[in-house]
Amino acid sequence: MPTCDKYDINMAIHPDDPAWSVFGLPRIIINKQNILRMMEMVDNPHNGVTFCSGSYGTNLENDLPDMIRSPERPHSFRPCQKPEVQLSY
Repeated sequence: MPTCDKYDINMAIHPDDPAWSVFGLPRIIINKQNILRMMEMVDNPHNGVTFCSGSYGTNLENDLPDMIRSPERPHSFRPCQKPEVQLSY
C-alpha cells in the first residue's frame, strides 16, 4: 500500500460472484465477516471493497442494509462504478 499512500490511490476488491463455490473453487469475499477480516489484514484507508449488491445479494444470509451502514469501516466501500461515468442507452 505504500504506492497507494504516496499517490492517493484507492484500491478495492470485488466480492466473489456468486457467493457459493463454483467448480470447487473457494470463495474469499462473500459476507461482512470476510470484508472485515480482509480490511483488518491491510488496515489502510486506501484499502477498500467494491460494494456490489448483486454479488453480496447472492448470499441470502447477507443483510445488505446492515453491511452498508456498518460503522466498523466507514471508508471501506467503493462504488461499483465511478460517479462521473454517465451511461446512455
